[in-house]
Amino acid sequence: MEVESAHVSNERVAEAAVIAVPDEDTGQAIVAFVTPEGDEKVAGDLPKTRSGKIMRRMLRDIAQGNEDLGDTSTLRDPSIVEDLQEQVAASKEN
Repeated sequence: MEVESAHVSNERVAEAAVIAVPDEDTGQAIVAFVTPEGDEKVAGDLPKTRSGKIMRRMLRDIAQGNEDLGDTSTLRDPSIVEDLQEQVAASKEN
């Protein structure tokens, strides 16, 4: 939560979600999903329920490259999931 708070305290960050993922070197690492203020080129949004709750479990699965994310019908905008999966896959290729 401290890392997430540090991200959102920056005026150029609209929202952020930080999750933990397994790491073979350290045991656990963090991944931050950040939505910049006014920049739709990066991540336009995070996967949220219709009530606005960020789906951190889904972000964890996306970060780990899991294809089966379960039921996405409860999301406000399910297309965000595909965008994030593509971005994460592209970042792992580089």
